[in-house]
Amino acid sequence: MKQTQTKRLLEALQKGYDVTQVTFDTPAWLRKIKRIKDGYRDLSIANVPARVFDLKKEGYCIETINVPIKGKYGKTYYSVYRLAK
Repeated sequence: MKQTQTKRLLEALQKGYDVTQVTFDTPAWLRKIKRIKDGYRDLSIANVPARVFDLKKEGYCIETINVPIKGKYGKTYYSVYRLAK
């Protein structure tokens, strides 16, 4: 049976992974965290924020951490998602 993107995301979050949609080089401080998954590369989820929204609609409490990075046009942010405890 084929597993949905939402199910794959939920399983990763329940196993204690932080999930991000970042598909570029991860900052050094984030690489030190061993329990992080790239939603696109590791879980084959094209739109992680949409799947997080689906899980929140189902009643799951998911934290969003905004991480500042230097973007092409200055400071920008990307999100890291984790299951709230």
